[in-house]
Amino acid sequence: MVDYSLLSEKMSVRDLPDVALFIRPGAMAEMDKDPNLAKAPPYIRDELLFPYLAGTTFSQEFLKAHTGWSDLGILFRSPPVSTQQIMHPDVYLAGVKPESVSLPEWKGLVPPEWKFLEENVMGNSFSTKC
Repeated sequence: MVDYSLLSEKMSVRDLPDVALFIRPGAMAEMDKDPNLAKAPPYIRDELLFPYLAGTTFSQEFLKAHTGWSDLGILFRSPPVSTQQIMHPDVYLAGVKPESVSLPEWKGLVPPEWKFLEENVMGNSFSTKC
């Protein structure tokens, strides 16, 4: 969308500094229009904006490191695997993967009626409904 808006200027998102700096004020203003979001704690507001702002910066850095939109398919074949890679595109571009973390055995740490659902890079998921 940013590229489209820059067509008349004969520019691309690849020519700009961090594009998130341009879209953040508008995103914040839109959030302030909703009375519940306007008074939400900064943590909640940041969580809601992260995909848009950090995602835009990540995409921009990816495009700068490649030949352009035609290379976007690379992201679908090898997507980022951690928030760190989104926050620091250079880590993704260098092919650095997060360290594997082994979690302790969960039995005895949670109530016995809890059921283990899955384990992923975010940790363990449990359900109290068995």
